[in-house]
Amino acid sequence: MVLWQSDLRISWRAQWSSLLMHGVVAALVLL
Repeated sequence: MVLWQSDLRISWRAQWSSLLMHGVVAALVLL
């Protein structure tokens, strides 16, 4: 249970950081 929660938290942070990175790249391309 604890391992599953930590894994879910890590995957959530990974998805958020990936989304943020894509947003930065898109902004640079548009500018």
